[in-house]
Amino acid sequence: MGKYDYLKILRKTKARTRHICYKCETVIPSGEIYYKEHIQDAFLHSLHAKKYCASCYERHGVNLFTQK
Repeated sequence: MGKYDYLKILRKTKARTRHICYKCETVIPSGEIYYKEHIQDAFLHSLHAKKYCASCYERHGVNLFTQK
């Protein structure tokens, strides 16, 4: 549980490089859509934002924050 967990949202992003999904550990190739943690504050940033593939987002939605 983090200090700013209530500010986290998932933002739809297009991959420029290859990533690994935090939930299912599949490869997200460049050019694919994935969802990245984002903090809804102009002055706060996450150093280790988790990335989720589109299929995990479709299955679990915003509940991805509470699961591993």
